[in-house]
Amino acid sequence: MSIRFWSVIIFINLLTLNAYAALPKDVQTDMYTMKMKQALNSGDCDAAIKAIIKLEQIVGNIKNYEMMYHKGSCYYKEDKLEESQKTLDVYITHEGRKAKYYKEALNLYYLAEERLAPVRKLKKEAEKIAAINAAIELERLAVEKELEIKRVAIKKAIEAKRKEEEAKRKEEEAIAAKLKEEEIQRKAEKIATDKRRIAKEKIDSVRWIENSSNLNREFINKFRRILNDSKLQEIIGNVALIPAGVLPQNSSDKNVYERKVRIRPFFIMETELTFNMYDRFANATNRVLPTLPDDYIVPWTRDKHPVINVSWHDAIAFSKWASKVTGYNIKLPSETQWEYAARAGTKTRFYWGDGGDEIDCHRGRFHIYSSCEDTLDFGEQHGPKKVGSYEPNQWGLFDINGNVREWTQDCKNENYREAPINGDAQLTGDCEIRIARDTSFQHNLFSVSERGWWPSKTKNHFTGFRLIIE
Repeated sequence: MSIRFWSVIIFINLLTLNAYAALPKDVQTDMYTMKMKQALNSGDCDAAIKAIIKLEQIVGNIKNYEMMYHKGSCYYKEDKLEESQKTLDVYITHEGRKAKYYKEALNLYYLAEERLAPVRKLKKEAEKIAAINAAIELERLAVEKELEIKRVAIKKAIEAKRKEEEAKRKEEEAIAAKLKEEEIQRKAEKIATDKRRIAKEKIDSVRWIENSSNLNREFINKFRRILNDSKLQEIIGNVALIPAGVLPQNSSDKNVYERKVRIRPFFIMETELTFNMYDRFANATNRVLPTLPDDYIVPWTRDKHPVINVSWHDAIAFSKWASKVTGYNIKLPSETQWEYAARAGTKTRFYWGDGGDEIDCHRGRFHIYSSCEDTLDFGEQHGPKKVGSYEPNQWGLFDINGNVREWTQDCKNENYREAPINGDAQLTGDCEIRIARDTSFQHNLFSVSERGWWPSKTKNHFTGFRLIIE
């Protein structure tokens, strides 16, 4: 069919609807009543309900409750049970037993009730379950909220504890820094005091020399030159004057006999020779530079650390070069001169006293695993310290007990029986092996009289040397 045909049909229906709307209410009521009855007779409940709803819109509250029965009956047929019950309840309540369809309405009402009972039961159970779930959910939310409050409280407590610990750590660091600063200040004051003492001793030595009838004018003039010789200080650093005296000396056969050695005055380096000093000599003479150990946790530095990995022959070569450059008679000390200078006029095991076997961490750099390790930086726990880091002995010599062992001139001899009694080196015996004195960072603390020896060609990381001027 054409579009024109359907347009005409729709137009006619619209005219019909508009015509109905223009009729009086009583006429519309009769017309929709007729439609309702026709729909009921034909079993068209949907059309009947629509007609009844239209009637309700036209007249408001319907006085004829019979229509309520038909409406409830149609709702039942369409399985709209709750609407059916509700509508039938109105009909039964208002019409009562005298109602035309009372029995039918009542029967339909109970049939709807019977069919709705399981549904309502399920609904109630669902509502009950929903209520339980809602209660569980509320409880869960309450528990979560409580846990969240506890978490926040714990977090705040942890943060407060962290801040407290941080404040405590900073306070401890401040105290440690203050103590360290005080310790540095004490050391600085001690060093300054030692320097003043050494300076005074040098002045006293000058006066002693100038007033001594045992020293010739040539030695006095040499001393004056040494004190003011910047070239000499560049080559071997500062030197200390060791006065003449007597050294009681035991042989290695302990308590067999004792002899007294008379020592002439001489000058000795205040510190062990450093890498800086030796490297200058090696570069000037085209010698190979001594190496640093490469098997330690923290590499050493050259700088002002004592030179190591040098043989006895290297020390002799340096002394000859230094003598040539400065014009002084510079050489390794004899072991008797070394011990005499190390003792500084004392007769005890160490220049600060007998001391038993305990270690004084302010006196020198001893065994790397000693109790002094806590006083060192991490890098210093695996090697010597810079020269001059500890207190000097009474004659101004630093590291005379500790840091590195030191070569002397002497050949190896088991005792002093054939040694010169004027303090000179013993150059007879096994001269392929030479004497080294002092202890080192890798050895236990030795008495100042302890002796050691190695082949003269030996190079190791705990032996260096210092020189004297005669």
